Order: sequence, then structure tokens, then C-alpha cells
Amino acid sequence: MSVFGFGYNGFRQICQDDCFLKNLPVFTGLLFNTSNTKLALSWSTSFAVTEEEDVSVWGWTNDGSKSKSWISKLVVPGYGHCRWTDATCPCGSGGMEKLVLYSRKDKLLLWLTECDAESKVCGSSNRLVGKVDLSPAAEICSIACNREQIWASDGNGAVFTSCFSPVSVTSKIAEETNDNSQIVSSTVKPVSLQRLVSFSHRVVQVACGIDHTILLTATGVVYSCGIGSRGQLGLGDIKTHTTPQVIDLLGGINVIRISTGGWHSLALTDLGSVYSWGWNSSGQLGVSGDGKEDSNDSIGKFGAFPEMVDFPLECDIVQLACGSRHSAAVTRDGLLFTWGWGAYGQLGHGDTSNKICPTIVQKLKDDGLFVASVCCGSWHTLTITKNLGHGCSSADSTSLDL
Repeated sequence: MSVFGFGYNGFRQICQDDCFLKNLPVFTGLLFNTSNTKLALSWSTSFAVTEEEDVSVWGWTNDGSKSKSWISKLVVPGYGHCRWTDATCPCGSGGMEKLVLYSRKDKLLLWLTECDAESKVCGSSNRLVGKVDLSPAAEICSIACNREQIWASDGNGAVFTSCFSPVSVTSKIAEETNDNSQIVSSTVKPVSLQRLVSFSHRVVQVACGIDHTILLTATGVVYSCGIGSRGQLGLGDIKTHTTPQVIDLLGGINVIRISTGGWHSLALTDLGSVYSWGWNSSGQLGVSGDGKEDSNDSIGKFGAFPEMVDFPLECDIVQLACGSRHSAAVTRDGLLFTWGWGAYGQLGHGDTSNKICPTIVQKLKDDGLFVASVCCGSWHTLTITKNLGHGCSSADSTSLDL
């Protein structure tokens, strides 16, 4: 399996090339044995949780320059023994980069900021902002975060949430890295995840936008809460709702996956259909509306109710992803559709224009690449692909096997 990407590459969060914009899919240099690799993308950094339960990181450096060493293994001082199961980043651009890591084996959640691809260190110099020691019986099945909160659901469907907050240093630790150098870091007070006791429905997936959260239950019902100023809650209004509310317009539809962008949301049904709602400034909903960034007309700028996304072909969608203002979907046949904001080439169509309707990323298809999964950062997109044996892919020549 190989990783291809496109979009903003100003910090080499896609590939080592100095070109800051990639508007067609390019091979990142990453190869994996299986499609089980999980990607997590922030605005300026990319992460991959491998089947070996390591985390690879590439992109942003501490001084804001491009990383010279490029892809490296993530080191969390004091937690080098941990085997990582999953990772997630908040959607949004700029500001403090955050990463949440989950270890099933070690029963641990870590919150980190300013993840540094150049120093290969995450969590040093007070960048480790929170730690959650889970109970021995805990089994997190889904995690998500925004800039202020982490949300999680466990194997029993219970929902937990906690806020990012300043924590005090309790001790100093030192850990030897692979090159025998010492990294001194600060440990932090444990932080608790608080169960959402007022919510009794069994949740199987959580997703967070910048200001809103979406919850999917085992029965295919979707709930939302948070700020609804751009219709991103799908409740038909632009109010703030502090407790989860059922999205009535999805009633009777069996939703199996959800995804959230900065201020919009997507839902995938068991029939392979996609529904969208929220902000539509750049056509990221894939429904009717002008999708023009510079329009003064508010009509079409957001949809407060879910609407079905209109795909140009009859296709069976199996996975969704959202960036800050763009969207992506993978079909059962391994095709990738993207739409929405394209200013940095994050749609992969060879230009920087917006697309208000889902459009096939033709380059991946022409190169004989089957898309197994997609992940969207704020301004860039990565895909895990499999070569079908026809076409010509740059992954056939140069690679970094992890």
C-alpha cells in the first residue's frame, strides 16, 4: 500500500519536494504492508499510525521552517514504551497544533501540542498538555478532538469528554532515544475523561469540527451539539446546543459513518448514499448553491438541514473525509471523489478552483491506483492506495518503507 497526497505542501506535510502546492496526486514516499495504517492530519503536519503501532510524522518544524529530516518516528518522552493504536488532530488552520494519541495496550490517552517533525519529539518543553490513564477495562473505539475538547466513546458505547486546560508540572523525566541522546521532558497531572451521563444512547463513532461535535449511535441515529452558526449541527437552526440533539431529518435513515470539517458535516448511509449539511462557502456540501468564495449573497452559503450529495455517477460510497472546507469520498471500486475548496490543490484535479459537485480524482484512476482510504487535513489530502497493476505510478520507483 502506498500513500499519495495533494494540496498545500508548504511545510512538506505531503512530500519532500520544495514546491509548496501540489494540485495533482504525488507519491509521498511512504509504503505500508496493509491498509490498516491510520492517518491523522493537522494544518501543517501529517501523522501515520502504522500496523507496528509506531507513529510516523512529517511536516512542520518548531521554527516554522521546512523539515530537513522529513519523515521520522514520533518520540514522546516518558512514553517510548507505548504502542499507539489511533491518533486524531483537530480541524482548523494555524494556531497551536494538537494531537491526541490512544494506546489500547497501555490504556492511555495523551494530548500534545506543537508536534515537531524536525526534532522528532512530541511532548517536550511543556508540549505534553494532558494525560488520561484509562481503567483496565476501558476499550476506546472512537476518538475525536477540537481545539478545546477531546471526545471518545468506549466499547460499550458510553460517551466521554474533557477539556484541554493548563496543567502543572509534577516531575522531570529523561528518556534515551534511539541515538542514545537524552531528552528531558515534563510530566503532567492526570486528567479525567468525564462520562456524558445525560446521554444514554450507545455511540460507535464521534467526530469534531472546529466548534461542533457529531455522535453516531449503534442504531444509525445521528446527534449533534456545539455551535451551530453555520448550520453545522443539521438541526435546522443556527443556535448553539450544549447537549446532543438528534438530527431529525436523518430519521429513518441508517447512518453507518460520519465525518466533520471545519464547519460542515457528512453522513454515510448503509445504502452508500451521502448526506451533508453546514457551511457551503466553497461548495463543500456537494449540493445546490453557488460555492463562490467572494459572493455577497448568503443564499447557498450554508445548509442547516441534511441534503443528499449528488454524485455524477451511480456509485457505492464506503468512506468519507472532510477538510477545513473540502470533502472527499471513496467508492467500493476504489475511486476517489473530492469537492469544495481547492485553492491549494487539495482536491487533486490539477488546478486550484473550487468544485461544487463531487469530481473523480482522475490521476489516481489513470495511474491504476485503487484508493483504500482517504484523510483530509485543513489544506491537504492524503490517500492510502493499492496499485492494480496497470498504469504508471511514481510509487513503483522511490519509496520509504515503514
